[in-house]
Amino acid sequence: MARRYAIYNVWQCLTDPPQDTPLAFCEPASVLPEDIVGCDQVITARDGSTIRFELRLYHYNPAQNWFYFPDLGRNDLMVFTGHDSDPARPQGIAHAAFSDPTCPEGVPPRESIDERLIAFFE
Repeated sequence: MARRYAIYNVWQCLTDPPQDTPLAFCEPASVLPEDIVGCDQVITARDGSTIRFELRLYHYNPAQNWFYFPDLGRNDLMVFTGHDSDPARPQGIAHAAFSDPTCPEGVPPRESIDERLIAFFE
């Protein structure tokens, strides 16, 4: 593509807090290039057709700055960059769910939904 584009993730928790597996984010400036690993994603549909694309995985590095929002409610949305083709901008926000050891026993499992949006820039 000749022009800039970005993919944005819009994520929403569908269960009330507390969540057993909240979503964590890593500050892009704390991720080193050697922390990033390319990975082929292959999705196979019921009809046997496949979609292939590359995504990024991340090696843990103690210098990374991870954070999360422990009490997200049903009306809260998280919007973050999944990819940006502009090399001067962070290429995406590393994110992952994790088991929160401070979560009380017996809460319902977290349910969430996300959508990816593509923006094209002139």
